[in-house]
Amino acid sequence: MTPATSLQKRYRFSLSLSAVFDTREDDAVFRSEGVEGYVPFQKEKENEPLKLGAILPLVQSLLKHFPEYFDFVFVSRAHPAVKKRLMLSLKEYGLYDQKQSRPMIDRAIFTNGKSVLPALKMYRADHVITSRSPEAQNDAIAALRAGIAADCVSATPPQRQGHIDHPCLAFDLDGVAFNRDSEDVFQRNIQREMRASKEQLRPFKIDHAVRPYSRHEARKMFVPLPAGSHLRLMQHVHGINALGGKKIDLVVNTARGGDPQERAVRSLEHYGITEYGMYPTPHGVTKADVAAHVDPVPHLFSEDTGKNVALTEAIIATGHVLSEAAQEAQAAATHPKR
Repeated sequence: MTPATSLQKRYRFSLSLSAVFDTREDDAVFRSEGVEGYVPFQKEKENEPLKLGAILPLVQSLLKHFPEYFDFVFVSRAHPAVKKRLMLSLKEYGLYDQKQSRPMIDRAIFTNGKSVLPALKMYRADHVITSRSPEAQNDAIAALRAGIAADCVSATPPQRQGHIDHPCLAFDLDGVAFNRDSEDVFQRNIQREMRASKEQLRPFKIDHAVRPYSRHEARKMFVPLPAGSHLRLMQHVHGINALGGKKIDLVVNTARGGDPQERAVRSLEHYGITEYGMYPTPHGVTKADVAAHVDPVPHLFSEDTGKNVALTEAIIATGHVLSEAAQEAQAAATHPKR
C-alpha cells in the first residue's frame, strides 16, 4: 500500500477506556469487587468525568484536525455501567459535536471482562491502543497476530504532552515500522558474542556483534525491510501530509547507524515514506534523551523494546508494541512442542 492509496479509507483506531482515561480506581473496583461493586461505583460517580489518560491528547488532536482521515471506536473490557461517565467525559474534554448534538466518538462496545478481539475484527480495526494490564496485553498480542497494529500505554499521563495543534507521531523502526527480521539477526550476534566472551574469559565487546550485523545489512542494502505492524499508519500519515494542508509530524527513532541506517532509509523510501524527522540514538544517547528533547512533543511514540519503554513512558506517551511476544506466540502455535 502506498501513501496515496492509504487515504481511500479512514484509518480506524480501537481505543480502550484505560488508554484514553486514567481508570485505575475504576479498574481496581472491578478487580476486587466484580460487577456487584463496579455498577454501584459507577452510579455514584456518574456526574464525575473520567480523569485524563495517556493518549487523550492524541485523540483530541486527530479529531480536531483530521476527522475525515481517522475513525475512532471504544472497545473495552469494562462493564457498560461506565457508559454514562464516558459520554460525560467526551463532553468535558471537547470531544462532542455541538452542532450535531452527538459525541465525536459515538460507538462503544463493552465486553464485561471478555476478550476484545472479536469486536476488533467486527469493527475492522486497523490499530488498537490499550493499557498494560495482563488482559490488555493478551488482547494486543492477539491483535498483532491478526494483522492489527497494537500499542499498550501507561495508565498515567506523561510529563510532556503533545499539543493539540501540533499533531506528532513517533516510531521505532525494527519491530514497529519494520518486522523483527533484522533485529533478530542483531540479537543472535549479541548472544553469540556473549557466549564467546564467557568461553574466552574476556570482556564482552559490542563491536563483535555490531560488525557482522552491519555486514548483513550492507549485503541486503537494496532489499526492503519487510513491513511491520505500524507501517500502514506511517503511510497513512505521509499520504495526509502529501496533500499540502495541515500536517502531522512524522518522527522515526532508531539505534541504526552506517549501512544499517541507510538500508532503513531506503526501505522507508520503497514504501513511499520520504518526509520525516529522524532521531538516531548513537552510543551514549538514550531513548530518554530523545523523549526529553524531541520537538514537537509526540502524541504517541511506538516502541517494541521493554527497557526502552521504561525509559520514555514517564516523559512522553509511549506505546509498547509487543511484536516479539506476538512472534513467539505465532511460532508456538505453528510449531507446538511435543
